[in-house]
This record gives sequence, structure tokens and C-alpha cells, in this order.
Amino acid sequence: MPGAADAVSPTLLSVVHIIQVALTPVFLLSGIATLLNVFSTRLARVADQVDATAKLIETVNDGEAALFIAAAGDSA
Repeated sequence: MPGAADAVSPTLLSVVHIIQVALTPVFLLSGIATLLNVFSTRLARVADQVDATAKLIETVNDGEAALFIAAAGDSA
């Protein structure tokens, strides 16, 4: 269709632009929220590992505790 691109009115183009500008922050905030959720989950897993290791160290004697601490330092 010749001239079909010219058939789009400037009003329609401005409405499309307003919708694009209005939706951009929504997607940006959604992405940031997802990233924060991932960071929070990983931090919780690390905290759980620290708690488990601390409980393990409390249940062993001093010599074994030193071995656990040294092994944890080597794996990091």
C-alpha cells in the first residue's frame, strides 16, 4: 500500500510515545526487584552455611575445630 506509512497520524505517534515512556520505569523496577531477590536468596544461603558451620565447630573439640576452620579457609 503506497502511502500507508503516511497514514499514521501525529496524534497516534504521540500516544505511542507516551505509552512507551510510561512503561519504561515499570520494566526497570521489575528488573531491579528481581535482581534484589536473587541477591537476598544467595545471602540467605550463605548465612545458613555460616550457621551450620558454627554449630559444627561448637560440637567438636579444639583440635578438630582448627581443622574445620583451616579447611573452610582453603575452600574459599
